[in-house]
Amino acid sequence: MARIMQYEYPEHSLLDGLSLGKVLNDHFEGSVDRTVLSRHINMSTFGWAFASKLASTRIWGITVGRGTIELTRDAKRLMNLYGLDFHDDLGFYDNVPLFNEIAVKSGKTYHTKGSLAVILEAITNADPMEIKKKIATILKVY
Repeated sequence: MARIMQYEYPEHSLLDGLSLGKVLNDHFEGSVDRTVLSRHINMSTFGWAFASKLASTRIWGITVGRGTIELTRDAKRLMNLYGLDFHDDLGFYDNVPLFNEIAVKSGKTYHTKGSLAVILEAITNADPMEIKKKIATILKVY
């Protein structure tokens, strides 16, 4: 799980998380054992990549659970009504407090590394070197 000071953030984009949610919805009716899911997507159950992907879907508010992974109500609604071709904002960004703070501070949805670094430093009071290490991932998923 990615963290900068007190803020957790997903390491995978919303679209990546929704793609995993689509697998859950289409192949497992919205609920599946963690081991079965990892085998289905050809990942190690206990590997970092799989854990990171699941943590990101939890942070986004797409899934809940650790042993049994289930889609949230909003994710089920999105999958069943719109698929991944959607234009309705169901508030997944609202589930990530760091992204809410960035939006409040800047009012913008697009940032460069430099502008986002300044905002992150103001929000988190993190060391500039820590921000430099994490800025690429945050920028990618924001």
